[in-house]
Amino acid sequence: MEPMAFAFDRIIAFGTSTERFVKGMLQSWHKRSSQTPIEILKRLQREVFSDLMKLRDRQDKIERMFTLYQSGRGSPFQEASTRVKGIVNADGALMFVENDYLQACNNLNRVGTRRGIDLRFIFETPIRPGELLLAEFLASQTRLVNHGDVNCSPVVLAKLVYLANISDWLSAVFIPSGAECNDFGVLNFHQGYSGNHSTSFSPPLFHQRQSCGIGLMFKESKVACSVAGLASKLGSVVEGVGDMGLSTFWQVSYKPSEDTRLAMSSIWQVRKPSHLLKLGPIAFPNGFKNKVEIINECREASSSTSPRKVGDNVAAATIAVMLESQFDECTNLDCWIEMWKSSPSSFKWGLALSDTPQDQLGWGLKVGGEVEGHLRQFWMEGFLNCYLGKKAVLQPGLVYALNGNCRTPALVLRSSWFM
Repeated sequence: MEPMAFAFDRIIAFGTSTERFVKGMLQSWHKRSSQTPIEILKRLQREVFSDLMKLRDRQDKIERMFTLYQSGRGSPFQEASTRVKGIVNADGALMFVENDYLQACNNLNRVGTRRGIDLRFIFETPIRPGELLLAEFLASQTRLVNHGDVNCSPVVLAKLVYLANISDWLSAVFIPSGAECNDFGVLNFHQGYSGNHSTSFSPPLFHQRQSCGIGLMFKESKVACSVAGLASKLGSVVEGVGDMGLSTFWQVSYKPSEDTRLAMSSIWQVRKPSHLLKLGPIAFPNGFKNKVEIINECREASSSTSPRKVGDNVAAATIAVMLESQFDECTNLDCWIEMWKSSPSSFKWGLALSDTPQDQLGWGLKVGGEVEGHLRQFWMEGFLNCYLGKKAVLQPGLVYALNGNCRTPALVLRSSWFM
């Protein structure tokens, strides 16, 4: 009987607990159904009140921080932020030759006809009012005419510029890496560095890559003048000895009206053998050699397997002068000449006339050459200019290059795409 009584007691206990569970569920459901929407909202408000207070405190802290930074001078939170420009320069040429293709490519290279694609990223960061830091990164694709291969270079820092407007009449620019004479022109001080080289026309010395440079610009209402000094390492360096190029650039610009501008630019470059102190991309001269040291070194090298000529080490000087004129903001007439002190009868020259309005089809004509006692090299180019809004510029044209007995006609297409 005892097992039966035990089983009966278990059944009664299970029934009692089941009854209590069912009653509790029914009471909970009845309590929830009896709540009004207002009571539900009050309960939710009590649950999220603490979270709302925390968010309000954080918002007050952020507002006080921005108020403090905006009221302070030299705040890192300025209205103007870093601007990024992307420029793609794509140039191609179709040469009309029958036999020697490599010689035709070399002929176009000598007259400065670029082929290939380069991509530029320009970062402009305002530091303080009137001060600008600019960094230009370059990735280029150049076709090698010797083997017909394609050489792709990685993205490298091509130029670093610091521009400061000291006053209304004085500005300064410092370029520790990748300086060019064209960077110190009056227009670059006013309009910045566009990176578009499809329409550039200047002596080769003006766009030669230098190591570093510093310049000043003085401006009045109608007259502006810029002066700059540049230094560069020319050629290869052997045991810390190489050629150092020191350049002096100046430009004077006169603007009689809003649509007319006249400018004259010149550069004087001296090349001397020097002991170079190299710090990354920058090379500093550590004393120049005199003529006695150069002659002694040449005598010592005369018995070696690779003799050096005295004329190769003696200081050389080059001068280039350019005249620019602009009418109606789109019509340009430019001419330039580049000469060497060691050979006054040899020089390079160029002349360009163009009319490139932004709202209609433009045109241009360029001629140039090199003279060494007689006309050694001559080239001529005619092109059309078409703006595709503000995002692209197309320049189809014809080039005729003459170098001795080698004649190379070519159909060229230059384009610049802005992002």
